Amino acid sequence: MGSKILGLQTEGFVERNPLACMALRANFEGPVFQGDLEDDEILKQLHKKRTGYHLEITGGFPCQGYSRQGDQLGLDDHRSHGLHHILSYAWFLQADAVILECVANVTHFPRTQECIDDFALQADMTCHKLVFDLQHQWPVRRNRFWCYMLAKTFASFPIQPWPVSTDCQQLQEIMPMDAIWPPEVEQQLEWDANELAIYLNPEYGADQRLLLPEDKAPTVLHSWGHVHRPCPCGCRAAFSDHRLRQGGARGFGLLSACTGKYRHLHPAEGALLCTVPPDFQFPMPPRSALCMLGQIDSVASSCPNAVPNLGVDRH
Repeated sequence: MGSKILGLQTEGFVERNPLACMALRANFEGPVFQGDLEDDEILKQLHKKRTGYHLEITGGFPCQGYSRQGDQLGLDDHRSHGLHHILSYAWFLQADAVILECVANVTHFPRTQECIDDFALQADMTCHKLVFDLQHQWPVRRNRFWCYMLAKTFASFPIQPWPVSTDCQQLQEIMPMDAIWPPEVEQQLEWDANELAIYLNPEYGADQRLLLPEDKAPTVLHSWGHVHRPCPCGCRAAFSDHRLRQGGARGFGLLSACTGKYRHLHPAEGALLCTVPPDFQFPMPPRSALCMLGQIDSVASSCPNAVPNLGVDRH
């Protein structure tokens, strides 16, 4: 999204999540290669698009191995291998720049940081790392790690931290709290009996469940909207009751201005929390779109991805 705003053209996307592929095709012109980064055929197709221009590869590598909500296995989590594949693409495609993104907790995993540093050394690139805290700019608690590597043939420049702003520090300053959506959408977003039983029971965590106008919102997670259901992207089965009680059930919502009942945020409302441009399209049912919000690399921040993805930006 940031590349698009800057006028840069993304020449190709690689994504294995069908829902994410739908969103990419609905919002960007670059071709979407649906598949796994492990597939050499996809690498070959991207290599054909390498025509000698300055090449930047961006990759949000999976967070499950690093998130505090997960088992924190680091590189021992097979999903963390997405980082290796992104760096391999950068090596074989001879990228001039690489942007990596993950949850902020990845900074506490020395092996992963050494992997990034070793690549920068071998590829003769400068390496800049920073953790951005979205609540410095927006009424949402959201920390993300960014790493920018640039070939030493170019002048090096550091990533600048965000200044702290006193503007837009309450939800009511960015989002209407009483929006009414079509009846069928309101019905899909309404908390079902299981969600009510989980979210309103303190045994499943003391998280804030109901957003109020003067609040800051919790972090939007990939599991949002499917706390007791399998993830619609296929990355996991439904959480067990033991897991939810042990780690807490993450989720929050609003009271519907239409029905007075608890409901999840509409994808457009959740997109505002992630600083996603209002013209971004979600070509899937509202419930499925909620898990997408936990994957989107937004302009001001970026979220964990359930599966590896790769964007190839050619300037």
